[in-house]
Amino acid sequence: MRVLFLSNLFPSHDEPVRGLDNATLLHALVNFTELEVRVISPRPSLSARGEAAWLPRIQDERLEPQFIPCPYVPKVGSLLNDRLMEHALRIPLKQAVEDFRPDGLLVSWLFPDGCAAASLARALNLPVVLVTQGSDTHAYLGSRTRCRKILRAIDRSRGVICRSGDLADRLVQAGVSRSLLSIVYNGVDREVFRYRGKSETRASFGISVNEAVILFVGNLLPVKDPIFLIRAHAEWNRRRKAEGKPSGRLILIGDGPLRSRVGRESRRLGSDHQVNLLGRLPAEIVSRWMNAADVLCLSSRNEGFPNVILEALASELPVITTDVGGIREKLAEGGGVLVHQGDLNSYVKALTRAVEATQKDEFNQRKPGVISAPPDWSSTAARYREILELAF
Repeated sequence: MRVLFLSNLFPSHDEPVRGLDNATLLHALVNFTELEVRVISPRPSLSARGEAAWLPRIQDERLEPQFIPCPYVPKVGSLLNDRLMEHALRIPLKQAVEDFRPDGLLVSWLFPDGCAAASLARALNLPVVLVTQGSDTHAYLGSRTRCRKILRAIDRSRGVICRSGDLADRLVQAGVSRSLLSIVYNGVDREVFRYRGKSETRASFGISVNEAVILFVGNLLPVKDPIFLIRAHAEWNRRRKAEGKPSGRLILIGDGPLRSRVGRESRRLGSDHQVNLLGRLPAEIVSRWMNAADVLCLSSRNEGFPNVILEALASELPVITTDVGGIREKLAEGGGVLVHQGDLNSYVKALTRAVEATQKDEFNQRKPGVISAPPDWSSTAARYREILELAF
């Protein structure tokens, strides 16, 4: 089977983590299910940059990605952005279909990507399966114009793969037949994300085994609300100091537009000496920080289902997170604490309990296997293939 994948969420040399989970999925489809895959990645652009402006990562060259510049209108683009993308993709998609002769089109991100692709594929008589990842359902269904266009695109497709049950429920509430929806969680690279004891990994980072360490991994975006986490960390340390305990460290891995504000807020609260902003790091280093930390902390305002939680579960790292999106679907099985979004006091209490329990477990030489294991990428790829075979 030949599959043509289309999404603006796909990495390039200059943006190596953009849509990284999509790239990982496609490599898994090639490696574990022997599908042939090619990629078209529309790149929203305010300038007339040519395709040569984007280059693939070396590991993605076998997918032969084409990066297509697409004009877009910021903020008020609900009326135009799908049509602008459709116009920009018309010739490249037709050419890709003639050259590659795919059995179908897999499109990740409902608007504008899915809307533009579903319209073009209809003219090319090419079956389409859409993928919803998170905000393309959470946020966009709240816009009457975008919602109408998304529902029309779904009507033109053979189905939608949802990365959490919550996303499926929201589409059903908007009027989509549940028979069109399949829930498939992302996988985890088990060779990278796995349980290791703290002693070795902490030593490699120069951290004492007795120090309290909490970890955040994600983009520094408003939807992730890292400012809330900075405040929770400062309050947690204030309470620890009142109890005569040493302050604990907050490690933030990731980058984004709120990076400077995160730094300013930690300085304002006097906690900057215990806050480490490490930027984006390779998965191998992230996994070792998961081994070194006491708990993973997320404070999102909304989510589909963040892959970092699955990676934490595979690493036997407890999770504290706001109860948003589809997160409770996996954490209900164990390994995490859910807190109402914005509830600082409950979050700090949960953080205190989790760190104390984790440190005790480490001293008691806790054995791996306590937390239910998430799927690996081979099983996720196999499920995708089943869906695509039925659709195409």
